[in-house]
Amino acid sequence: MNSKTVLIVGCFVLLLSDQVIGTDENLPKLYEEIGCTKINNSNPTSFECPDLTTYSTDKCYLKGKTFNVNDDIDESVVPNCRAACKCVQNGNETAYINCANVECPEDLGGRDWSCVSQYDNLTQCCRSREVCDKAKIGAIHKCEFGGKSYHIGERIYPDDLCYECLCAEDFNSKTPIADNPHCAKIDCGIELKLKQLQEGCIPVYYKTPTCCPIEYKCPSKDDAIESSAADEKSTCKFGDLTLKHGEKIKTEDKCLKCECKTPPYITCIKTDSC
Repeated sequence: MNSKTVLIVGCFVLLLSDQVIGTDENLPKLYEEIGCTKINNSNPTSFECPDLTTYSTDKCYLKGKTFNVNDDIDESVVPNCRAACKCVQNGNETAYINCANVECPEDLGGRDWSCVSQYDNLTQCCRSREVCDKAKIGAIHKCEFGGKSYHIGERIYPDDLCYECLCAEDFNSKTPIADNPHCAKIDCGIELKLKQLQEGCIPVYYKTPTCCPIEYKCPSKDDAIESSAADEKSTCKFGDLTLKHGEKIKTEDKCLKCECKTPPYITCIKTDSC
């Protein structure tokens, strides 16, 4: 039996580039969003993460806040493009946060890509307006970023960075992304999958672990360790398995590589080169 995966709907993929924004920005997105901290002078690089097994099964957790079953989730902590979030529980199962995904008219098909979609701010899920008239498009102020031109109000997704930016009149592409007032980190909503994490599932990323996962891999009785040269100084746990640093999980999916790279969780990456 193959390992079980939990698919995420409505994800997007960021392209790779050689732009670097600092060591702290290159940690797995899982560690950033569940509040892990890097262990000083650890070699290999390791993190200290909250013990999810100590969390109450009849409460929900998000951005440092605790919610009781049937509580509505404070909109200020809900990731973008989710709505009507609520803490729910099915019988004696672990409580979890259930949200509706916001569907924007422009994503429902028939989109004219020759038009310009404009947003007023980065917290918006759906566009504010669409400009299709060529003369009007030509009159809109533009931003230059990464060798491309963007119109005022258009969203910019910097290559290989888990950020999104908004073209504005005072947008300065020379300002570091982390310091740019028109850019913000993408919230992947990994904490909304806390129930899966508590069950031992781990994120599967596309090419790089620094942004949003595309699915989750859950432990299976068929999981086995692929022996390799390993460092015994630190280990990762996955289900009933304990992997030494450098060891991998055997998988039938040749495009999926799961390795103990940055303990305490294994890192799973999917690529096209398989």
